Amino acid sequence: MHSGFYRAVSILAHPQLRLIWLNYRGQPQPTIDERKQSSEGRRLKKLLRHAQTRNLALAGVALVVVHVVGTIGYKWIGGTSATWLDSFYMTFITVATIGYTEVIDLAHSPGGRLFTVVVAFLGVGVMSYMFSVVTALILESELNVALRRKRMEKEISKLTDHYIICGIGRVGSNVAGELRKTGREFVVIEADQHVLDGYLETHDDVPYLHGDASDDDLLRGAGITAAAG
Repeated sequence: MHSGFYRAVSILAHPQLRLIWLNYRGQPQPTIDERKQSSEGRRLKKLLRHAQTRNLALAGVALVVVHVVGTIGYKWIGGTSATWLDSFYMTFITVATIGYTEVIDLAHSPGGRLFTVVVAFLGVGVMSYMFSVVTALILESELNVALRRKRMEKEISKLTDHYIICGIGRVGSNVAGELRKTGREFVVIEADQHVLDGYLETHDDVPYLHGDASDDDLLRGAGITAAAG
């Protein structure tokens, strides 16, 4: 580490571990490459979120278009005997594959049956795509976070001779950078979720725990008994 920037002080709050608290003497400015990497990481994550939202919106628009086209088509096929409500109902049960009784008689209309096949094909395709997008969004939300937390806790439990960084603000980020450069494993503990999220945007492979570093249970979860410092 840069001895000109930090002074490590052993803390007696926990006798089982030499937890390092850092007294900051000066803040080195991030390099151009580090700023570029951080900016690109945040931009990529925003683009991915935007793409998922855009895909869901496009799927919704496509579903509306299928219903509009289907309603107009059935109204034309049914002629004067078919109401707009009947035409919409035919489109809906076709797209939803419900299979209720046809309110517009297609028994003597080969073209109407072919139109129904097209509407069903497009509707099922759009519904399937929408389902896949929604599933992807769910997996990237709270469920994914919970699964990742469980997986990370298992990874942390396997660490030995690692370091625990209490707080990943501006100072802690520089300490983490030095540990990464020297190939040393570490676990981050941060109470501020906003600060933690900001760091993980560009360092999503770092094991971390969210909470107060003075909590004994959290320290044990970070592998306090097997840590080096």
